Amino acid sequence: DCDAPYDQKRISFTVSNPNYLLARTLGLLLLHRLDKRDDYRDKALALAGAIIGGPDPEGHREERIRLQALALIYDWLHDSLDPGKRKELREGLIVRYKDERSALINDNEYVSGHSHFTTASLIIAAIALCDGSGEYEAELATALDHWDGYLAVARRVAADGGHHLGWRYGRSYVTRLCWVAEAVTIACGIDMFRAERSWLSQVGYHLAYGLIPDGTYLKAGDSH
Repeated sequence: DCDAPYDQKRISFTVSNPNYLLARTLGLLLLHRLDKRDDYRDKALALAGAIIGGPDPEGHREERIRLQALALIYDWLHDSLDPGKRKELREGLIVRYKDERSALINDNEYVSGHSHFTTASLIIAAIALCDGSGEYEAELATALDHWDGYLAVARRVAADGGHHLGWRYGRSYVTRLCWVAEAVTIACGIDMFRAERSWLSQVGYHLAYGLIPDGTYLKAGDSH
């Protein structure tokens, strides 16, 4: 897909389908980093332009995926952008960050809820927006402080492996906990893996505990 022509139809399809958007964004950025080919960069920028200039998505999940994708494009391509394009992407990212920022004052969903995904996305965006001015450094600090509420729950429920939301949603929550830890460790010099090792080292047992003899997991309820 990364080598296929990115006409308007493909761009629109990709941006409107969250299951494709993040994967294709990451693929294009990685290939550009490895091969230094401008066409991969241009395709990623075309996706960014469609995110900024296109219609609003239908749901919050789509908005959060777009926030992540735009943050990654802005961050990975930042140094190669001309000032005008850099400004365009930054302003577009800020608009979408502010649209989702209300999740940071929601203290009723630390155990479960959509704000977990939103806060993770805001952290990724805030990291990309940090430029030394202090504005988004403060936003990142606020987002990380809020994130600690989710970590407090994880420290309890995952102390011996497992997750209270089962193998479906639990997998999603644990995955986000891990990639936020990786992003913060790399970007901020805060070794979250070491800090949270006591429970994070146990989360692999979550899948081992749930596996049944036919190689699948029990399918029961919303959190299976």
